[in-house]
Amino acid sequence: MRYRSIAAIVVFLCGLPAFAQIAPPPVIQNVTPSSGSISGGTLVTLTGIALSPSCGGYMIGCEPVVRIGGVEAAIVERASNRLVVIAPPNSHGRADVEITTPGGSYRLAGAFSYGGAGFRRLLLPVYIDGEAHGAELSRWVTELFGFHRAAGVARVTGDPDTSAGTVAGRIAFRPALETARPGQGRFLYVADEDAEAVRLNLRVRDVSREADNLGTELPVIAAEQAFAAGEEIPLVNVPTQEQYRQKVRIYDLDGEYGRTVTVRIYGDDLSTPIATRSVTTSQAAIETDYPAYPGQGELDLNLLPELAGLDSVNIVIDTPDAGQWWAFASITNNTTQLITTVTP
Repeated sequence: MRYRSIAAIVVFLCGLPAFAQIAPPPVIQNVTPSSGSISGGTLVTLTGIALSPSCGGYMIGCEPVVRIGGVEAAIVERASNRLVVIAPPNSHGRADVEITTPGGSYRLAGAFSYGGAGFRRLLLPVYIDGEAHGAELSRWVTELFGFHRAAGVARVTGDPDTSAGTVAGRIAFRPALETARPGQGRFLYVADEDAEAVRLNLRVRDVSREADNLGTELPVIAAEQAFAAGEEIPLVNVPTQEQYRQKVRIYDLDGEYGRTVTVRIYGDDLSTPIATRSVTTSQAAIETDYPAYPGQGELDLNLLPELAGLDSVNIVIDTPDAGQWWAFASITNNTTQLITTVTP
């Protein structure tokens, strides 16, 4: 009983503001190396201030907690101003490095990159190399244009390991990009140092009806713009009239095979879904540092009998507990082949 009383007093003291203030707030000044494998296991050294403080003589509740990309990293070496941790497995792309001690929390945004380092990964939601044939004798193309507004040379490429993708300064250009999956998503890579100077525009259009349709612009999505695992992706006011073809297109930016999302479809009443479906994404080239394709799945709204007679619906996509996600709805007019998009 005596020992329980002592432990209770110490725990109580650690909860008091005066006791907590013994530890100074942590600051991360450097992360080395700044990149590692998506499978985890990289030894990462954090240097800074008060990374492993002492809470007086008790040393209770003073173990620092380090997270990379929101996932806790095991600590293998500790010193006041230096920690060595093991990077956990995580998604492709940039990850925040965060430390929490009794003195507070500190986050260094985008300080560690998973997968290939030095490049920003961009999702082209639809990409066609040449033409693709569609319904009503339509012939679809995508037009990808870029503008490099700085004076130096930039790198824009589909695979930094095999193609330099160099672009001169102060010019408009068309990135050279091939695809084995026409009409589906494709990744494009821009060197980190060039990301702010390069602007991209992606359009999809039916060239069989050029007089009626000049194309529809699609967003180019950076990995950091994607939805995190467990987040809901909302698509509001998606038209469902009979004169349109409607598809919901879902992307897993990490590309793991077999991950499944739940799609809930509502009318004006958001309390109870009209229809619920599961969509499993396709496989992508996740074994490379610079994958070419995302995992991707589609839901054809025209095939859902529950939506018959409705003018529009609201859609909520529940993502699983892993990955980075994005989605949009494409609505194609059966007569003009004009595409309207609904994005989050």
